[in-house]
Amino acid sequence: MRPSILIVGTGPVAVQLGVLFDKYLDAEIAFVSRSHVSARSKQFVEAVAASGDIEAHVQNKQHDTLTGTATPRHVFDAYASVTGTYDYLVLACTADAYVDTLKQLPNAVLEKIKSVLLVSPTLGSNIIVRTQLEPIQPQI
Repeated sequence: MRPSILIVGTGPVAVQLGVLFDKYLDAEIAFVSRSHVSARSKQFVEAVAASGDIEAHVQNKQHDTLTGTATPRHVFDAYASVTGTYDYLVLACTADAYVDTLKQLPNAVLEKIKSVLLVSPTLGSNIIVRTQLEPIQPQI
């Protein structure tokens, strides 16, 4: 069974991770954006809607294995609109947004998450995330 990964964020790191998860894990990927408040996120959502794919590029030959394209299973335009079941949650947003982000994601989604990857952690941010998720998903 393919792993299912929800990526919070639409920036270059989020896109790179999406491509790598698809390419090397054969994962089903989905993104959630803040397109209702962020012009960049809105551009991302519109671009994926138009092409169906995301694409990662690199600057030099040494990193060619990190390039590629992927087709997200879904791109949600707001945290509250996320549906589905995901094995992993990737927080590819700034660490200061972790708590607010988790509060906006539906409990029905968070309850089924097996593990969380913090992409831009601040020292101790794992404690903050665990404390926030413990009442919803104590196995995190």
